[in-house]
Amino acid sequence: LRLWSAGCAAGEETYSLAMLVDELAPRLAGWNVMILGTDINSEVLKKARLGVYGDWSFRALDAERKRRYFRQRGKQWRIDPRLRDMATFRSGDLIRDRFPDTEAGMNDFDLILCRNVFIYLDAQAVAQITAKFAEVLAEGAYLVTGHSELFGHDTEPLRVRMFAQSAVFQKTAQAAAEAGLGVALAHVQ
Repeated sequence: LRLWSAGCAAGEETYSLAMLVDELAPRLAGWNVMILGTDINSEVLKKARLGVYGDWSFRALDAERKRRYFRQRGKQWRIDPRLRDMATFRSGDLIRDRFPDTEAGMNDFDLILCRNVFIYLDAQAVAQITAKFAEVLAEGAYLVTGHSELFGHDTEPLRVRMFAQSAVFQKTAQAAAEAGLGVALAHVQ
């Protein structure tokens, strides 16, 4: 199971993935799980690696999970070392970095979270990154963005899937085939 929080900032989202994996642990026994967080900002990556947060980071986390996965140290909370060890953080530039890159482990992801990143980029950069994400997603895998970050953008070969709380993008052979057919038809016309 390969999970990537792209633009992970201080790591809250990456550790949320670790919590989810922990809660699914009995069903994932024997699985090889990778949880990756990347960000372009080296300072926030230092904070992510420490896993120490103030109350603001917990505004959407229920009290039970907070008690289960964090230890209070004064006014701050530290992630349980077991969960901290589940996550890998590294520097990453979504525009300049080359991926897929099997040597660097940047391939075959089952889920990519990239929330509140595209809002800072122009349309060309969004298209470039979305295409790269499509290349590193495994067949049937998902890309989750902010609610309207990709509205009006071409997401082929990713197909939008609507859920009650969000729209997500799924890599499917059918979407890829339709995208290829569209490109072929454009060349014929």
